[in-house]
Amino acid sequence: MGSFSAAAPLLDWSGGLFAVLVVAMPAAGLTKYNRSRVVERLVQTAEAISRLLQSRNGGISGHPRKEGARAAKASVRNGRNTGGSHDPH
Repeated sequence: MGSFSAAAPLLDWSGGLFAVLVVAMPAAGLTKYNRSRVVERLVQTAEAISRLLQSRNGGISGHPRKEGARAAKASVRNGRNTGGSHDPH
């Protein structure tokens, strides 16, 4: 059985990588449309968390919030649990 996973960065006050938000699930029955919805919601959630990290008292440890921080982009990987790149859809 194949799997579907996607990841989006969580950015800190400087726009640098703080952590990664990941979703993983079985690919069985997951349409391209539903995969794109999962990725869209993942990116929206990562952006919201990043905004919270960047806005807490002007940033972590009092550092000023970096204006124009990079937009979060999802990295999508479709494949088998063994790490393959097979996409049955």
